[in-house]
Amino acid sequence: MPALILNWRQAYEAGVLTCGGKGYQLAKLQRYGFPVPDGGVVVADVYRRLIHAPALAGSLRAISTLRAEDVTEPMAAEALLRLQQGITAAVLPMQVCTELEHFLRECDLVDRAIAVRSSAVSEDGPNASFAGIHRSVLHVRGVDAICRAVLECFASLWTPTAVSYRRRMGFADDEVLCAVVLCAMVTTPGGDEPQSAGVAFSCDPRTGRRDLIVINATRGIGEPVVSGAVDPDHIEIRQVRVQLHLHGRITPSTPVLTPSKSVSWPTTSGVSTGHWGMVTIRRMSRGLMPARSSGSYKHGR
Repeated sequence: MPALILNWRQAYEAGVLTCGGKGYQLAKLQRYGFPVPDGGVVVADVYRRLIHAPALAGSLRAISTLRAEDVTEPMAAEALLRLQQGITAAVLPMQVCTELEHFLRECDLVDRAIAVRSSAVSEDGPNASFAGIHRSVLHVRGVDAICRAVLECFASLWTPTAVSYRRRMGFADDEVLCAVVLCAMVTTPGGDEPQSAGVAFSCDPRTGRRDLIVINATRGIGEPVVSGAVDPDHIEIRQVRVQLHLHGRITPSTPVLTPSKSVSWPTTSGVSTGHWGMVTIRRMSRGLMPARSSGSYKHGR
């Protein structure tokens, strides 16, 4: 029987249709030597089996003909809520629970807080991102809590926002299956929270300029940046030949990241590294440039 929980190596070999956009990109980074937290992926087939279980068939039929503009209507919102509740009340297959116990031991995550993050197979594509739409659950410990968090990630595909986005972008519901990333929380030594976290883009997401690295950071976990709950420390760094230079900055009252000088580096290995405060930026010879902060992190392309 195929494994339902994969480590990073296995996730890379399985591909994006099995592990979703987020899971596959993290697996790819780990394969090429980037610092990725210990973890792996619950494969999308677990979601597919659960969502097509007989117990949810009626709820699925009730929302199958919803249009994007219908989702806020009281009857539609109630039908979506029933489906979400049905998913979170479900029980994951025993194989998932058994593999999860082994996975936590193998990755040394038994006593560590982990992030449980949705990883839809159609997210982060050229035409749709699903950014901030699906659920993440942070600081999760233990098999039972992780299983509940996985179900919450599955259920988040059926919020009014998620359904409306799929309809507007032309995705059939079966095209957007959900894998789930399980990875260690990145924290300060001996602490429960990161010193800072956020999102770094290897090109300017507004203009597409590929010579700019854009960093949005805040203190603590990065979710307030993604949700728009805070005004982040916004830093733009420009690459000129093999050096990084500050291009622009919009800073809150207290800067999150402290600048350090630009660093030049050799490229014979195909990987180069520079630093901006607590953010480490690496570039591969093929042009992939994720960025990582000292906290739980995301990366942009």
